[in-house]
Amino acid sequence: MAHVTIRQRNQLTIPVDIAKALGLEEGSLCTMELINGTIVITPPGADAPPITNFSGVARGAWGDTAADVERTLAADRSSWNR
Repeated sequence: MAHVTIRQRNQLTIPVDIAKALGLEEGSLCTMELINGTIVITPPGADAPPITNFSGVARGAWGDTAADVERTLAADRSSWNR
């Protein structure tokens, strides 16, 4: 993960390795959006990633097996005030 600093007049510099990987150069026109509190910068000619790119990002968050997931869900459900 790269860190950037907001400079005078809200300017930021895209790290050189990221700029090179995306083919960005001076004058490239990117889009910037705020989505659920996250800044998303999209390079020119690129579409936003399809939702399928995010499948599996939480793998293991509730357990590694189906049984682990079921135990976690059961524990969570039992903690709810009904």
